[in-house]
Amino acid sequence: MSDDYEHVAKETSIPSLYGIVNNNIKAIIRLSSPIIVSRTGILLIVTSDTLMVGNFSSTELAYQAIGLAVIIPLLLGSLGLIMGTMVISANAFGAGEYANCGAAWRRSILYALLLGIIGCGVGWFGEPILKLLGQSSDLAAGGGKITLIIGLGLPPNLLFLSTMLFLESIKRPMPGMVLMIIANILNILLNYFFIYGTALSSPMGAEGAAWATTVSRVFLCISIVSYVWWMRDHDLFAVRIKPTGDFYSWRAQRRIGYATGISIGIESLSFAALNVFAGWLGPLVLASYTIAFNLIALVFMFATGLGTATAVLVGIAYGQKNLRGMAWAGWTGLALNTVIMLLFGTIFYFFPSAIAHFYSSDKAVISILVPLISLSAFIITLDGGQAVISNALRGRRDVWVPSLIQFFSFFVIMVAAAHFLAFTDGQAEIGLFKGVIIGAMCSIFLHGTRFYWLIRKDKNAF
Repeated sequence: MSDDYEHVAKETSIPSLYGIVNNNIKAIIRLSSPIIVSRTGILLIVTSDTLMVGNFSSTELAYQAIGLAVIIPLLLGSLGLIMGTMVISANAFGAGEYANCGAAWRRSILYALLLGIIGCGVGWFGEPILKLLGQSSDLAAGGGKITLIIGLGLPPNLLFLSTMLFLESIKRPMPGMVLMIIANILNILLNYFFIYGTALSSPMGAEGAAWATTVSRVFLCISIVSYVWWMRDHDLFAVRIKPTGDFYSWRAQRRIGYATGISIGIESLSFAALNVFAGWLGPLVLASYTIAFNLIALVFMFATGLGTATAVLVGIAYGQKNLRGMAWAGWTGLALNTVIMLLFGTIFYFFPSAIAHFYSSDKAVISILVPLISLSAFIITLDGGQAVISNALRGRRDVWVPSLIQFFSFFVIMVAAAHFLAFTDGQAEIGLFKGVIIGAMCSIFLHGTRFYWLIRKDKNAF
């Protein structure tokens, strides 16, 4: 455990209520800031694609949205599966076993490559998959091309992510952050050439954005792997040495990611189902839905950073059997997230038209988008809150129950409610967003209840 974390853990045991809250807020902000920056950079590539394609053509934006609906669950699920890289490498780093950090990375890149190839294979069947999901022939054909192109970028993307997790585990987040900034600039420049065309090439629309994203991800992969391979202390971390043992020998690294991968996969599949529902409502609704959820995803990066920091603090307190520190770390993280999400929510609720015009000039899209942005104010507060408290549970080493809660809240409750409200009750896209609100409410209530129950239970254990 680092000196910083030991200091935080000791401070969280101070009997003063002010001291506990103040120290936890400072620690969460300090820990979450670099995570927020790096994770936001990943999403900004998709955001720039959405902005530029949306201003080019609403129909092309619909192609992009429905194509990503097939690939995103594969990407997020795979990201969860490789999360064991960070945990195993961080444990080895804390123990001073630096060669094992490199071994964890070497194993992770092979694992990530395998997962990426599987995802790439799925991408080749994007059009028939979309037709099977009930999309129109036009949407399936256009979206299928996007799925194919983005699928080609999955192997390098997962290689980049696994390497970034390794660097973060040895306290070197800066290379990933810098490369992500460069990649975003590269993606925007390529978008201009590919989406809108030049004197030498025709406009490619959504396909152009997909190619720009794939090229940017190849750049990220080559750059970050090269950095690790030639970093000054590569011998210390044994990054060039093939790890010993067979596939069975590193099962612990894979098992850590199973629960996280399942949880992320379930949630992303649930939202992908809503993407499919939006496609059934037509290209304009799908385009508007995509823009609104891109906004939600951007703000959600703050909740991701806060949730990770909360998990760290809860984990420290749990390891020290500091019940009070564990409880206050979890609840302070949730409270801090609520305040931040309410600030963003206020902007969404009172200025939806200004935000909508920033994304699109299509009046038909804007008329659908404005009420969705207003409803997003409620979604970000609830969905961000459930993300933070579920991470608090994982910090307390409660892994599988949060996954079951996610399955019930999103895959069962949210999808069913959204389908009923959108189609049976006739509320269309508004019904989809109300379904998300219902699912997020269920999730935050169940996660919060579980955390409270475990704290009560731990009184006897501690």
